Amino acid sequence: MATRADFIIDQGTTFSTTVTISQDDGTLLDLTDPNGTDIYTARGRLAKNYSTGTQVDFTCTVNDNSPSQDTITMSLTATQTGLLKAGLYVYDLEIVSGSTVTRVLEGQIEVTPSLRHFNSSNGIGDESPSGTPSEFDSPFRP
Repeated sequence: MATRADFIIDQGTTFSTTVTISQDDGTLLDLTDPNGTDIYTARGRLAKNYSTGTQVDFTCTVNDNSPSQDTITMSLTATQTGLLKAGLYVYDLEIVSGSTVTRVLEGQIEVTPSLRHFNSSNGIGDESPSGTPSEFDSPFRP
């Protein structure tokens, strides 16, 4: 089961967070082998809600921190966050090894408005064509 963590992102700014993954028994998961080769890759995505077609991919990097714990850095550029409408979004982070995919982190992201981006149209999260809220505007699962 994925860990839940919520974030706040200021619209139009660079976002980055570093994640450490623990196994079920509480020990930290090695993401790279002793030679520094990735055992896992990571991928993350955010969307206005679970049923929207518009999604934004995080840049995810596996960091070999030997002999300390390996980490994953999840980030969005200022351009990417500038295209997001202020409001709530959902996201998840998965690790992949071969054909095995494991969701390790999920939650909500609140994008706070910026005066520089208040008038952006056709940005991510603008799924209601009439400009009125729809039944799908909630970031929560049905």
